[in-house]
Amino acid sequence: MRLETIVASGTLSIRSPQLGEQPRSRHVVGTKAALSPARRRLLGLMQSVNFGTIQALELRDAEPVLVPAPRVLRTIKIGGQANGPRPEVGKPDFVLKAAIVEIFEHFDHIRNGTVAIRVQHGLPTQITVETQL
Repeated sequence: MRLETIVASGTLSIRSPQLGEQPRSRHVVGTKAALSPARRRLLGLMQSVNFGTIQALELRDAEPVLVPAPRVLRTIKIGGQANGPRPEVGKPDFVLKAAIVEIFEHFDHIRNGTVAIRVQHGLPTQITVETQL
């Protein structure tokens, strides 16, 4: 078993380590309301975690599977930084930031497997993909 880490760049210019080219998606859209229900739930989870890691998240046909629930490790920032959920968590719709679009593009490329997602400020910053050798 091999672990592959993809670090979000904050833009859509990250290259896939496996294929050497940027994943392209037919399914990624620009607003929360246009996401699939499973992707909206994952987005809400990332916003609720705010800082931490979502582990053992299964992907099935490029969609996150949240039952059974993935393991969530919350990072608590010391020194007065915000530790609660992001303010966007309750909003029904908003334009997605580049990191959100990018993670779902990677899901479309990965398709099936298990991933861990590092979350900072409610946004994905790193994906670790469990793969078979």
